[in-house]
Order: sequence, then structure tokens, then C-alpha cells
Amino acid sequence: MTRALHTCIVICLALAGALFCPASLAEEKEKVDSERIYNHNCAECHGKFGNPTRRGMHLGAPDFTSRFWQVSITDGQIVESIKYGKNKMPGWRKELTPEEIEAAARWVRVLGRKR
Repeated sequence: MTRALHTCIVICLALAGALFCPASLAEEKEKVDSERIYNHNCAECHGKFGNPTRRGMHLGAPDFTSRFWQVSITDGQIVESIKYGKNKMPGWRKELTPEEIEAAARWVRVLGRKR
């Protein structure tokens, strides 16, 4: 009985671990893709860590690490700004796919949590 119970517990734990592993790998891949897309297309002005570069400051780029800025804008507004541009920022809808735009917007939110 003890051996059967032990075997059952081991199998259940292995199955539970298998259920969570693919999600973690997918989340990690998404994080990397979002970060890569942001760094390749946005960091020149917005900075790798969300603080505007000199060029970004000159153009009026917001500080993504600012709590005030993060709560003042919706996810949809971030996506729209990336698609169509805002103020001196050009739109990226012709260069990036809708999925890449969403990924860049997600990374903007991540930068706000990294303070």
C-alpha cells in the first residue's frame, strides 16, 4: 500500500510539473520577444530601461519607469501610439506586425514595473 501511494504521488507531481512547464517556457519566450522588439525599435529614443535617451528627451519621449505616466495611460493608448505615432514619434504600423506592436506595448508595461 505504501509503495502504491508513493508511486501515485510521484506520478501526480510529475504530471503537475509538466502542466506548468510549457506555460513558463511560453511566457519566457514572449518576454524575450517583447524585449527584443522593444530594444530593436524603441530603445533608441525611449531607452533600454524605459528612461528616455538624450534624443528621446529632445523629442519629448515619456519616462516609462514613471509611476505617474504608467497610471495615466491605458494599454490601448500605448498600442495606438505605437501604431500611429504621437507628437514627434512616428507610427510603426507599416514596420511592425500587430503582434509585434502588442509585444512592444507589453514591454512598456514591464519597464514600468522594473523601477
